[in-house]
Amino acid sequence: MLTPVKDFLPCRARAGLRHPATVSVFLYDFFPVEQPFELVEPRLREFGEEWLAEAARLAFADGGNGDLHRGEARERHDALVVPVIWNGAPGRARVGRLDGDLQLAPLNQRRSHLSLSATCGSGIEEDRRRLQRAAEARVREFLSIVVRSLETGMTASRT
Repeated sequence: MLTPVKDFLPCRARAGLRHPATVSVFLYDFFPVEQPFELVEPRLREFGEEWLAEAARLAFADGGNGDLHRGEARERHDALVVPVIWNGAPGRARVGRLDGDLQLAPLNQRRSHLSLSATCGSGIEEDRRRLQRAAEARVREFLSIVVRSLETGMTASRT
């Protein structure tokens, strides 16, 4: 009979030497968009996978390598939701894997609300708090790039 450990940590004995334990954190951040929802919602729908990938590379990989896959946009209540998955180049990207939903919703008649809810994982065992802080900063950068583009209708760039 197995005796439960009750520490809720991954079992090191079962992980094996070839697969180090991974660390995952939940992230949520938002940015106000200084444009009405009716104006920016079509822009977010039109942003293709390559455009969002460039914004992600700027924020998550300092312009380096990584892949972003954009899912089909869908409506949830009064919001537009775009699923995104980011896979950073091992050892080079600041954020390894991010899987979440980019959501745009009306805030009031003149403003909108852009948010990202995601889980972020690292392929290496590291301090959870350090991963959380680093990923939060990169998500904030990603959202600021997307917001600037939604407000101006221009392509991704870091200013």
